[in-house]
Amino acid sequence: MSKVLNCEGGGHMIHCPACGCGHHFDGRWEFNGDMESPTFRPSMLVQGGQQHGRCHSFVTDGKIQFLPDSKHELAGKTVDLPDWDKDVFDKEVIECTECTKNGNCGKVTDACFGCIDGERRAE
Repeated sequence: MSKVLNCEGGGHMIHCPACGCGHHFDGRWEFNGDMESPTFRPSMLVQGGQQHGRCHSFVTDGKIQFLPDSKHELAGKTVDLPDWDKDVFDKEVIECTECTKNGNCGKVTDACFGCIDGERRAE
């Protein structure tokens, strides 16, 4: 499996090891196109999710750097971006009204619902 999934409606998704769910990068982010060592710019800020309330990170060369203003145990640390686990995240595509309402791709994997109710911003 790769570190990045392509979303059906556009954009890409990574698995965040701090939140335990997917973070979706849509057209507001630049992507280097490398599915194994991805880089996205600018940073990703997820606020108001069910897990931690705030996750702020940069993805660079296949690593995820969690900024100190994140509210989880990986704040201030840099770790390898995990591969998507085929057995856990089977890429079953489903509709998500929250995703559509917030202007995202409208179709996401079942892995991302822990974060979908949060606000995402390109920082």
